[in-house]
Amino acid sequence: MKFKVNKENDSFEINSNNLFELISNQILKKQRDDHIEMSKVLLDYLKVSNSLSSVSLGHLVTLAFSLGYFYRIFFEKNNIEIIENDKNETNDSNNE
Repeated sequence: MKFKVNKENDSFEINSNNLFELISNQILKKQRDDHIEMSKVLLDYLKVSNSLSSVSLGHLVTLAFSLGYFYRIFFEKNNIEIIENDKNETNDSNNE
C-alpha cells in the first residue's frame, strides 16, 4: 500500500513499510509516560479477560494500533490534562 502525502508546496508518496519505519523511529526517540500507562492497561485487560491466550498476534497488533489511533483522536477532540499519579496512589483500574 502507498500513501500520498500532500503538503502546501510539495507532495510525495511513501509505502507502508517506509511509513511504519518513520513513525516507529519517532516513537522510539520520545518515550511518553501516558503511552506506557495505556500499554499496561491493555496488557492488564488482556490478562483479566483471558484474551491473551485466545487472540491471534495479528488481532493483538490491530487492537493496539486501533487503540493508538483512537487515543490520538480523543486528545485532538478534547482538552485533556494528564495528571500524574502520586507514588502512593494507585490507578483506578487497580481499585476495581
